[in-house]
Amino acid sequence: MAEEPLAEIDRTISALQDPTRRRILLDFFVHDAEWTVSEVAENVGIHRTVAHSHLERLAALGYLSLSQRRGTSGKPAKLYRLSGRQIELSFPVRRFARLAAVLAEGLAETRHGDRIARDAGRRYGSSLVREPADAALRVLELLAPLGAEYRLVAPNEVRADNCVFRQACAEADVVCELHAGILEGAFGAAGIELGVEAFRDYARKGCAFRLS
Repeated sequence: MAEEPLAEIDRTISALQDPTRRRILLDFFVHDAEWTVSEVAENVGIHRTVAHSHLERLAALGYLSLSQRRGTSGKPAKLYRLSGRQIELSFPVRRFARLAAVLAEGLAETRHGDRIARDAGRRYGSSLVREPADAALRVLELLAPLGAEYRLVAPNEVRADNCVFRQACAEADVVCELHAGILEGAFGAAGIELGVEAFRDYARKGCAFRLS
């Protein structure tokens, strides 16, 4: 049975109402990391006991899952990582991510789905950039309103941490073509001619793209 809307809202508010807990959770979304209590405490600049309390609360709310770091002497350390639950807060609850996934599935089944998605992405990407840029990194900074954290992880490789299209992409990777088109259109609008190819290998690369 689907979670009741009010219960889902209460869960989200509980996770986000404390500024420190909010910072911790958002760091997990941005970096898609797997961290110990000590690592979180150091990253955020808080005492280990405070970090542990927030992490356990986020795990109880279903936003983080637990495992153990093995291969070191002594007691294995607890590891926290995202459980896959997305942050959504609206009333009544809007199912935009599910709708996007359904539409992507339908597009993937058409003959020219990839090309249509790429062209739509280019048009949208070009509308997001209204000034010239002399470097790809500057264009990626202009895309911050999309919600992902774009960064160059190599001279010819872009990664989108906290990819806002992840849920839909998991259902139909034609969404990767849309995302690549957005980047390509943004670069073009800034006067930088770069081709963008999605790696489509989330397990190894994350949401990443090759520039050419």
